[in-house]
Amino acid sequence: MKKKATLIIISLTILSLILKLDFEYYNFVLPLLLSVALAYLIKKGQITAKYRLSFGLLIIINLFCILTSDEFVYKLLNNDIYYWSERELQLSDFQGIPDSKSEVSATVFPRIIGKLNKVYNYPPAIVFASNESHKSWIKASLFDTTEQQQIALSRLLRHEKLHLSITEIFTRMAQDSLNKMIFSSSIEKYKLIEYYYNQSDSIQDVFDDQTNHGTNLQKNKEWEFRVQSSLNSSIVLKNGIN
Repeated sequence: MKKKATLIIISLTILSLILKLDFEYYNFVLPLLLSVALAYLIKKGQITAKYRLSFGLLIIINLFCILTSDEFVYKLLNNDIYYWSERELQLSDFQGIPDSKSEVSATVFPRIIGKLNKVYNYPPAIVFASNESHKSWIKASLFDTTEQQQIALSRLLRHEKLHLSITEIFTRMAQDSLNKMIFSSSIEKYKLIEYYYNQSDSIQDVFDDQTNHGTNLQKNKEWEFRVQSSLNSSIVLKNGIN
């Protein structure tokens, strides 16, 4: 291959990787075309044996960009964030300073985070339910080592986790809607995310009101069933339990 063409392919491959890591201006077409072009040139013998290994590595980089999920890359680069998962909350997830004036024993701060793509990629955006751990707090001193207090602490942590699970439900709904917005503007995507976050936020208040911040065990159990059912089957979570 000519030196100029070689430099162009190398530069475009590096650019493809950088854009993949950033996501906002990444499009899968670029690494796809580069992979096909490199494979064709190697097959036709236009790349000497001396450089085939190097150009094979470029193909691997481009295939990485195509096949690796954007969600995985985002979480890998932002691994200091709490993302919703099946894992139960722990005391270490509450890093904020407790509000001594508050009547509640703990508070989480659910949010929807992620990135919007600006060049018509698929997916058009990636969003995640997370918790602002540095703001979340718990009055751990209220729970000593007695069995009864440990049970109360476990119930409280499950209640707070339900707040995050509610946000996860609406995050999934937002992602489903975003996946259909390939040619929509960033503003339209942002407004959609904001809409689902506001829906989630309004239900959070109803949840706390009906469960009395988790102290009404029967209502809390009913909400836990509803939330889990919605997570398992994508059933739309509506306001309140009659």
